[in-house]
This record gives sequence, C-alpha cells and structure tokens, in this order.
Amino acid sequence: MSTRYVVKQGDHLTRIARAHGFDDFRIVWNDAENAELRQLRGNPNVLFPGDVVFVPDKEAKKESGSTNQRHRFVVNAQSLKLRVRWLDLSSKPLRDASVILSLDGTETRHVTNGEGQIEQPINQSADEGTIQFESDDLPFDKVIPIEVHVGHLDPVETESGQRARLDALGYDAGDPQQAGDKNLAFRSAAEEFQCDNGLTVDGKVGPKTRAKLKEVYGC
Repeated sequence: MSTRYVVKQGDHLTRIARAHGFDDFRIVWNDAENAELRQLRGNPNVLFPGDVVFVPDKEAKKESGSTNQRHRFVVNAQSLKLRVRWLDLSSKPLRDASVILSLDGTETRHVTNGEGQIEQPINQSADEGTIQFESDDLPFDKVIPIEVHVGHLDPVETESGQRARLDALGYDAGDPQQAGDKNLAFRSAAEEFQCDNGLTVDGKVGPKTRAKLKEVYGC
C-alpha cells in the first residue's frame, strides 16, 4: 500500500524506491504527490533529512503470451553510478591518477580520465567506503584515504550542503560543531569562492552563489 516516507541522512531516491520494491525510481519521483518535492529539490538523489517522499502502490503489470513457449521479460531497472572528480591545486583536472575505490568491502581500480574523473556502477544499497590514490606524483598526501559517503550530500539550499561543497572544492568552511567560530570560517570560505568565480564578494550564499556552487561542484 502507499506510504509517506520520511528521508533520513544518507537516503537517496534510488535507494528508497528499491527498498519499497520499485526497480525504477522514476515511478516514485514522477508521482503527482511528489510534485512539490520535485520542485523543491530538483535532484532525486540529493534529498534532505525530513523531506517526505510519497511512495505509491505497486501496480501489477500484465503481459500476454502463448502457452508452451518460452518468453523473455526485461525489467526496466535504473542503474546507479558513482562519479568522483579531482582537481589539482591549480583547479586543473587530475589526469591519469591510479585510484582504488573500496565500497562496502568491494575494491575496484581506476585511472582518472582527461577530466580527472572516475565512474563506477554501484548497488542501490551502497553506503560507505574509501578512495586511495596509488600514483606517486600527486599534489597532496596520498597516504590518507578519502572517505566516501553515498547519498549523504545535502541540497545546496542548506548550509550543510553548502559547507560540504565548499570543503570538497578546497575551501575550509570550518567545523559545524564549533559554534564559536563556524560562522566566520564559513563566511570566509564563501568569500574566497565568490572571489575565485567572479561573484559579488559578500560572504552570503545567495541564489547566484548557490547556482555557481552547484555548477562548479557538479550537483
């Protein structure tokens, strides 16, 4: 039966849909009951804790076929991919770097492409992992693994989503747990980002800064 699901940290629509028996998340996302959520978030895989997703009833699909014959049915399931891109200290793509991606106990090896990116199909239940660089010629300490949290990115309209994107782009947005200085650090990071991207430097993450932050980060 239909239900209203309250999003938790780490949820994304592909995972939510699969948990409720839908191989295609678009059946859930495009339901009329989710029109307001679609307008608010735009991206079905970047949700915020507390968002409410309407999950419709599953509809049985009927197919006709002759008896005593073999029939082939194809499930229109949507694949999920993890894409990660790196830039060097000059904001240029980090090309041809050897990378080990470990996700939920499974390791895969990659080499970053001309855009500094790797891409890996992942299971809808994939949650946490690490990325380890093997290349020697890197502009950072390759010994420290980079943590990966699938589905944990908050929308760009939220401060936590802005902070995560700024941090990932190399701007230190401060520690959200340290209320004493976090506003100053966050404002400073926003100002640096605005300066680097030709925006009005006011330290406020308004509509234009959010749009640019989303563009530069990629989502």
